[in-house]
Amino acid sequence: MNPARLGILSALTASICCVGPLLLVALGLGSLGLGAVLGRAHGWLLGAAIILLGLGWWSYITECKRCHREGCQMRRGNLTKWTLVVTTGIVVVFGGMRVWLVAAEAPTAETTHAKTQGTTIQIPVKGMTCGMCELGVEKPVAELPGVMSVDAQAGKEQVVVTYDPARVSVEKLIQAINKTGFLASEPVSKQQ
Repeated sequence: MNPARLGILSALTASICCVGPLLLVALGLGSLGLGAVLGRAHGWLLGAAIILLGLGWWSYITECKRCHREGCQMRRGNLTKWTLVVTTGIVVVFGGMRVWLVAAEAPTAETTHAKTQGTTIQIPVKGMTCGMCELGVEKPVAELPGVMSVDAQAGKEQVVVTYDPARVSVEKLIQAINKTGFLASEPVSKQQ
């Protein structure tokens, strides 16, 4: 296969677990639960992306060596090389998102948003693997009336929500999360 196409395929594979759930929500298909499936497959998708990228670079280098021996010009050599360089960067960024996310998580359950009066709950959520997943969950929950702060934590597989129970129910919070394609379950703790 063409090295540039392998590179592009590897970038798409590495990014699908982060971009896929957001695309599904945008298309109105977030409630299918595919976001959680893609999130659980993050490691496999990243591994496949690295293999595809390695094959792309191997194919490119092999072709460069052949052309050098035969004294010919590689067809679209510069374009192929830069496509592989850019896609390598994309794979590194999406691969690094998970590593950065786990390293950046604070050891406490404190939210990063300002504390306000209200009830705080921790809702377990399966399938989040990166910052894009977190944003995809935080936005619809934050838009609910009565929600004061939302902090999705993919590394801890939870969403910490401070809310006014008179304006929004726990069930509505869980429904909002589930509509994003991730799987929320009953809260593990409540605090005043």
